[in-house]
Amino acid sequence: MAGWVQGNPNLARGEAKVILNEVNSANPSRLKGYVEVAGKKADVVIANPSGIQCDGCGVINAGRTTLTTGKAEVENGELKGYRVQGGKVSVGQKGMDTSKADYTDIIADKAEIKGGVWGNKVKVTTGKNKVDRTNDSVVYVGDKNTNETDRTLESTNDQAQVYSVDVGQLGGMYAEKIHLVDNG
Repeated sequence: MAGWVQGNPNLARGEAKVILNEVNSANPSRLKGYVEVAGKKADVVIANPSGIQCDGCGVINAGRTTLTTGKAEVENGELKGYRVQGGKVSVGQKGMDTSKADYTDIIADKAEIKGGVWGNKVKVTTGKNKVDRTNDSVVYVGDKNTNETDRTLESTNDQAQVYSVDVGQLGGMYAEKIHLVDNG
């Protein structure tokens, strides 16, 4: 909690409805605290194609919270959706608290949940997909660089299964409604 936050003079015509935090880095984003929307509720999007690591992160005063490894698709200043080609969103043992947000979306090629995820309506969408902003429309786009018909890895003795959603021993999701979509 930051206490009093000075208003943004660039928002004189009204508050933001969507706050897009687009990260362009070769490294994953590391979230280890809370993001708070000062003023009216707004959707909070954190997008980093290189991945997102949340360990004790959360969001306060958001209508929708989205962590995605997708590239944000913006048309005429409006966020339309995300195109996911890779990357992993991982939730560490300290968990993720979005219980004060109406909706929580994790949209990535892979998701790893090792701690609790607390929210109202939680939706996890994995795979190489094109996803609309509200995570209602998901279209599989595949990977142009690999053979998508082979979904296993060769190992010396056996085949190891490829996963898209991995919920570890201490991980879990706690919500009024949980929806999983896996195209990975």
